[in-house]
Amino acid sequence: MSKLFRKLIIFAVITGAFFISARTFAQVVVDITRHEAVQTDDGSTAQDQLMNKAIEDASFDYIKTLVGEGKMVHLKDAIESKIIQNSSRYILSMSSSNLTHDNNVYAMDVQMSLSLTALRSMLLENGLLYQIQGPPKVLPVVQYVDRVTARSYGWWYRPASPDHADLRENADVFEKNLKSELLKIGFYGLTPIAARFGHSVPEPYRSEDLQKVDALFLGEYFKSSIVLRGQVQFRAKQDASDTYIVDVHLEAIYSGNGRTLAEVTRSYTTDPGPLRKVVTEQLNEAVPQICADLSAQLNSIWKRGTFGASIIRVVANGQLSPKQFEDFRSAVVLQVHDIKAFRERVIAAHQVTFDADASVLPQQLAQAFRDAKMTQYKVQVTDVSPDGVTLNVKAL
Repeated sequence: MSKLFRKLIIFAVITGAFFISARTFAQVVVDITRHEAVQTDDGSTAQDQLMNKAIEDASFDYIKTLVGEGKMVHLKDAIESKIIQNSSRYILSMSSSNLTHDNNVYAMDVQMSLSLTALRSMLLENGLLYQIQGPPKVLPVVQYVDRVTARSYGWWYRPASPDHADLRENADVFEKNLKSELLKIGFYGLTPIAARFGHSVPEPYRSEDLQKVDALFLGEYFKSSIVLRGQVQFRAKQDASDTYIVDVHLEAIYSGNGRTLAEVTRSYTTDPGPLRKVVTEQLNEAVPQICADLSAQLNSIWKRGTFGASIIRVVANGQLSPKQFEDFRSAVVLQVHDIKAFRERVIAAHQVTFDADASVLPQQLAQAFRDAKMTQYKVQVTDVSPDGVTLNVKAL
């Protein structure tokens, strides 16, 4: 496999081509030759069997480098049905040579060109690049606060007063709109009001002053990978009678590490009129766009392959030219599969600081650097901190 990686590095024609982003999208292609053998009594299908075996073996080899061997084994059936069965999307060309036959054993050399960009994109599309199993679930934990009449509502509260019916209705409309928008991107929005989640909330969490750590606990408690927390607040407009300001601040947080994935802040002014009527009208108009915005942000980070990752600072020191630092970045993305994206943050003389979207802790990432086998660079870990890793890099 090391020979294949050396060839793959040669084919990486631009920095960062191994991951998809809004700014760069390049085909990373590797040429592969495999010698395959099958035992069969049906010589008429032997060549097809050998070609299919070559595709499957090559696919699993590269998928293992992207998702790790443990996850690959766990998801073997899904990979076969969703990825390998559609191999024409990432196998660009195939040919064969040297077919031999001996005692019902057929053997053949198979040559193919495989697009790693397309393969990784397919893994992303099917949710197989992440530790999350199935579609991501989103739990809204959104508080509605009426500063005019001193009321507030959250589905996790103790049983609400009948006087909170309009706030509950506003929350219910939001949850249904959010669920509809998330379904468009393959996510699943939980509806705690309709599902009566409030009855299941442990007593210590039935509080109006729910902190971020408490919201994350509810995310894990209800088995959601994302928590959408925040406030929708109403207040009187100071210079206008019977007119109100509606302030919305929401952030989507990954339950696994508390990282903010999406954020929306909006402020609206209602038409003049009765408080509950005009606020409800304003929210009914604004909520679909708010939910669409949140959905678009989540979809973007999902497709970039950084979902569930943490930002870890990686400082690379070395007597390298700018071009060598760029080549080093490409080599890191190829070799360290725990890194989902790797981009420069600060460039100085003989030092580049990178932001790594990584699915592991800094200590684990440091070990991944120690284990990586780079043919062009010698990498030594010189320091590990709670938020970063420092490397010494030497060109070979």
